[in-house]
Amino acid sequence: MKKNLKSAIQYIEELQVEIPNIPPKDAMHHLHCTGYSQEDCIRATATFFTIEAVALCRLAVEEFKHPRIEKTELKNIFIQLGYTENEVNEALESAYPKDIKRYAVKLNADSCIYADTRSEYMLGKDDFTVEAWIKPAKTGGTVISKKSAEGGIGYGGFLLVIKPTGVIKLATDDGYGFFEINSDVVNLFDGNYHHVLGLRKSGLLEIYVDFQKVHATERTNHKPNLDINNHMRLAIGFTDQWQEDFNHYVGGSIGEIRMWSYAKTYQNEEEWKNTDYIEDKCIGMWSFDERTGEDYSSVNNTLLFENTDFVSW
Repeated sequence: MKKNLKSAIQYIEELQVEIPNIPPKDAMHHLHCTGYSQEDCIRATATFFTIEAVALCRLAVEEFKHPRIEKTELKNIFIQLGYTENEVNEALESAYPKDIKRYAVKLNADSCIYADTRSEYMLGKDDFTVEAWIKPAKTGGTVISKKSAEGGIGYGGFLLVIKPTGVIKLATDDGYGFFEINSDVVNLFDGNYHHVLGLRKSGLLEIYVDFQKVHATERTNHKPNLDINNHMRLAIGFTDQWQEDFNHYVGGSIGEIRMWSYAKTYQNEEEWKNTDYIEDKCIGMWSFDERTGEDYSSVNNTLLFENTDFVSW
């Protein structure tokens, strides 16, 4: 059944039975997680609760900061809800962020970005996707990894690596052997940000650059579909597998990072922009737009930083 405003209001009514005196913020978040549109979440919250324009605007901006709800769209919703133009303008001025630039992290030789392991990252032999926006220096380096130097059972993992040649490597490992692919040479060193994505689907690996699949060559000493489970931290801009030739991502920047527990691709950047962090099977989404390591996915696994800077792009 298609979700609509009427059912959204009914949903809040049911929530209030289960959670008496539920605050508007929690009601809006529940609606969002259930799959209602941004507009219906805002309208239902305004209809059910007595709430001033400024307070409602703050809730909406906080809930829908990724993807960010457009200021014009937000204004139109508020006007249609019956708030005066003065109330709406005051609300937008008070609650809408002044700085809506996109930010990335810039790394140097001493940088370290990581997050503790989570059960959601125990992907075993399942499909998965890792992706990031990158502006690498010509030395390349590891973009994202979860792999230790040790071998044996329970020491599997993965790495997404940019080589100085412009080749992108996506490697999987089960602690005994590896299965990887290496892309054709891609011009990643032109001073622009590029979207890189690596995925595993039915045991096989694929690489995409700027939303287009790139031809890649397999290299392996093992059969595909390896068990990548381990209890290592998630590493950004380096890998704990010290044997990796291109370990540290030095001098470049890394923008938004996402992880999925299935094989996910996008048709274009517009589809990427409009992907909601609430989407099912999203196990990590670090945008850096708030200049923090906040994880917008339901895993809520904050990144920790050492010796890094934030830069706009």
